[in-house]
Amino acid sequence: MLYEVITEIENDCGNNQMRDVAFEELEIADPDKWISQREPGADTVEKTGGRGTLTYTVTVNGMVKRYLLSRVE
Repeated sequence: MLYEVITEIENDCGNNQMRDVAFEELEIADPDKWISQREPGADTVEKTGGRGTLTYTVTVNGMVKRYLLSRVE
């Protein structure tokens, strides 16, 4: 399946209200497997969504990343 992937990295630095954001289009057969390979050292992974849109919130060493996967049809 082809997915549009938006990656957000929360930035808690002082005086910085922005997030680091990246956009990609990727062929992903199994989103759960893909996220575990993308973030092998994750402390926690929370998954929400369905019907073609998934959100993974990943915590690695206190840093929070959010992956939003939207199926492209």
